[in-house]
Amino acid sequence: MFAPNKTNPPEDLGTIEVFGVSLGLIIGLKELGIEFIHVPTQPRSLETFRVSPFGTIPALVHRPNTIYSHGRDDVTLFEPLSIVNYIDEFLAPAAGVSSENALIPSLPDVSDASYATAILKRVEIFQLTAVVIERLQRTIGDHYVLPYFALRNNGATEADIQTALGNRVDKVVDSLILFEKTIKDLHAKSSVIDGQFIVGDRLSWADIFLFPILRDLRATNQISVLKGGENECVPWLTAWYERFEKRESAVASLHGSFASSV
Repeated sequence: MFAPNKTNPPEDLGTIEVFGVSLGLIIGLKELGIEFIHVPTQPRSLETFRVSPFGTIPALVHRPNTIYSHGRDDVTLFEPLSIVNYIDEFLAPAAGVSSENALIPSLPDVSDASYATAILKRVEIFQLTAVVIERLQRTIGDHYVLPYFALRNNGATEADIQTALGNRVDKVVDSLILFEKTIKDLHAKSSVIDGQFIVGDRLSWADIFLFPILRDLRATNQISVLKGGENECVPWLTAWYERFEKRESAVASLHGSFASSV
């Protein structure tokens, strides 16, 4: 297994390739300052099957001996949470990402009194990231945003789209209301006041994967949430979104999103 010299510059990492359009993964790598090559493959394409046995995206390939290597040291991952874990535990530390800029808290020595607290914070991050990737992506991205833009791009009117997808709007709104309640309950339990991020006091993968989902949702014309105002049913998420969209990584990732076509 490849073990980079952590005293060397980040290029000691070799080459990192991201296959498929996973804006969350791209935003995360940009936030961490880790260089990568983006290969915009489609699901179930021949090129995707070479790195993902199920033809799914995203996939990440780490070639520690540069792009031309095909040795046993190459690392190929094709599930989002596995990719995130590899970035957190291996690539980010090897690239010299500081504990303050990492997307999960570092672990103190097991004998340290703060060890259990750090473990719990990590678990909370993993749990909410899984909710975003597996639940919100399915309910909002796959079942609403994707068909909305497919219909629109094929010439459907807003009235046609409302007829086809109107029964899914309530599910989208309900999922956001429940997620906001989950965030607020976590903040209250952790005694977080005016938390700026989903887990309270630090940017995490939950924020990073949620942002592109909500950006595309806001680009549709059928949803009344995330618009602000006194009748906004998810005010915390609306304020969070408006802060996040100003981040350099968010601005840089607009290309390739559904929102960029509006």
